Amino acid sequence: MTIRHQLRWGGLFICVAAILMSGMNIVVHAGYHTALIQAVYGLGFTGLVLAGVVLYVAQARRTGWAGRLAYFVSGLGLIYANVATFLSLAELAGHPEVHAALVAVWETLPIVRLAVYGVFLGLTLTGLTAAQAGVFSSWAGIAVALGVTLQLPAQFARGIAGPLFFIFTIGGSALFGAGLAWMGWQLWSGSAAGQPAAGQPLAEAHRRWGGPLVIIAGGLFSLNALLNNLGELSLIDGISHLLMYTSLVFASPVWHIAQAHQAGRLGLAGFLLTHLGATLSIIPACLIMAQLAGAVPDNAALMVAWVDLPVGRAGDYMTLAGLFLLGLGTLRAGVFPRWTGWLVLAGLAVILPTYFVTQPYLFLVFWAIGATLTGAALAVIGGRVLRPACAGRRL
Repeated sequence: MTIRHQLRWGGLFICVAAILMSGMNIVVHAGYHTALIQAVYGLGFTGLVLAGVVLYVAQARRTGWAGRLAYFVSGLGLIYANVATFLSLAELAGHPEVHAALVAVWETLPIVRLAVYGVFLGLTLTGLTAAQAGVFSSWAGIAVALGVTLQLPAQFARGIAGPLFFIFTIGGSALFGAGLAWMGWQLWSGSAAGQPAAGQPLAEAHRRWGGPLVIIAGGLFSLNALLNNLGELSLIDGISHLLMYTSLVFASPVWHIAQAHQAGRLGLAGFLLTHLGATLSIIPACLIMAQLAGAVPDNAALMVAWVDLPVGRAGDYMTLAGLFLLGLGTLRAGVFPRWTGWLVLAGLAVILPTYFVTQPYLFLVFWAIGATLTGAALAVIGGRVLRPACAGRRL
């Protein structure tokens, strides 16, 4: 399955994500807000993270540094703002104990508030760069940028009355959804311009930032496990845990794209699971960091995210399964040294018993050894991505 074919299906996914998010946003602004509506909105919101990857890859050769900035700012904003989306869902679903955590991450620990503003900035840049790149219709990019910008005043003036409220919120949501859905349709229908050809190597700029990012992800994967072996949990442990999953969200597309044609559907499944799993795992990781920072007084919200509405547990399992499939894809593709694929699989095999052992010291030992092996493999893969031979059989 070539990158071009994968982008085509990615276009259909963008259409679905745009309809889910914008549609539910309009419903909420119209005065209807239930747990089901928030859940569907959350699906669309989470889907936008993957949609951003598809849009970036589709036009990476034409957007330059502005496209990369839009990709990172919108991606970071979406994955961290998703914490508030989940906590709002949990509260609507009958878990009032999460309200204190929602207030804390918004007021005391401003990472979520900054992320929300980052979403507005990043998606506006995404629309503007798309309008300029020429891969999609210019009006679609303008509609995305204008639709996001129109919604921003409502964040500061929620008391806006009458028609202005609907113009800023519902009108902006409709414009954004229409523009994004049209981009997705152009990918799905094959009418988007300048698509990567089969076997086409990674763009030079993509390698320059992608290689170091995969190396950093490998280092954080190992570092997080090692820090957890050093004394009591501290804020540093929480930060490293959060950064580990954040780096995997952005490193997994680089790993996948470098071997996409050769790894086929196996590699694609590994990327999708890793990317979505890491995105969901950001939610409990952020809550853990907030608790260790003293911003959240107890672990009530964390338990909801892990047990009652187990997005954290599901994300953890999905990430491990995705990394396993990416490792198998590396063995199959032969783009990277095959021993790196074996090292990923060996590391994950050592980590697996941590889900069954009850002794804390065994958990720490298995996790530290397994994460070190997997992290080392990722670091080597990142180093090979930096080499200008991404179209060849061996990097």
